Amino acid sequence: MINLKYILPWDIEQFVNHSFKPNCMSTPYEFEIAIKDIYPGEELTDDYAFCNEDEPFDCLPEEGIARTKVMPDDLLHFHPEWYLQLAEAMLYLKKVKQP
Repeated sequence: MINLKYILPWDIEQFVNHSFKPNCMSTPYEFEIAIKDIYPGEELTDDYAFCNEDEPFDCLPEEGIARTKVMPDDLLHFHPEWYLQLAEAMLYLKKVKQP
């Protein structure tokens, strides 16, 4: 469910928080993949730009990151960088024990 102030996922995504430097990323294959090592107790994060929102929304500032707003066209601007992160993570898909 989406309202004008919050993204409220109903599935497992409810346990994933937003970050402009995420440790997980959505794939075109309808699953999330870790793009960095995630340690016990570390929160799962994803960039909410993957939600394809129609309206921009503000996010809390993050140290070392200039972005503070998710924009509807973020996918157009950041997809080359995100594609490289996904491609690198996919190389480890069969090398890392999967749940």
